[in-house]
Amino acid sequence: LCLFTGLLFVAFTANSQNVNSLYFLENTPINTRINPAMSPKYSGFGLGVSNFSYYLQSDLAYNDIFYPGENGELYTFMHPDVDKNAFIAGLKDISSINTGASIDFFSLGIRTSKNTYFSLHTGINIDAGLGIPKDLFRFAMIGMDDQSSSTTFDMTSLNLETMVYSKTGVGFKSNIGEKVSIGI
Repeated sequence: LCLFTGLLFVAFTANSQNVNSLYFLENTPINTRINPAMSPKYSGFGLGVSNFSYYLQSDLAYNDIFYPGENGELYTFMHPDVDKNAFIAGLKDISSINTGASIDFFSLGIRTSKNTYFSLHTGINIDAGLGIPKDLFRFAMIGMDDQSSSTTFDMTSLNLETMVYSKTGVGFKSNIGEKVSIGI
């Protein structure tokens, strides 16, 4: 009975969950780029590196690269105690590693009235991808072996793609009544 009463008492004072997503951070200028119908409460100006983002992704899983060793140590796939043939057999024909960065150099947000907000931003995006064939791993780990049935390695699918481009955006947001806002 005491537990039930305590839970009821807590339920009346508990808040809903906190929003930890950038999508709902209403006072940040970047949320206008994520959802044009949202805008910060005040006008703002940014010059220099006002926003920086970076990502790194790969189709190689953590357990493809690191293996448990003795006494809880982690070995990389290049460690002498790791079964190299099992590692190579678990790979795709081409493994990919992608990375990218986005840097904003100029941002401007102007609130003209309670209901309207204009924004302008410009920056540079960098995207890069590396395709690594399975034979490159085989060559690095096992090397050339005269006793092997095949001493050739196919590196034709080894590739690197890089793209650097500037991005400029213009936005407009307006409230329609108390509960509805539109953004472009």
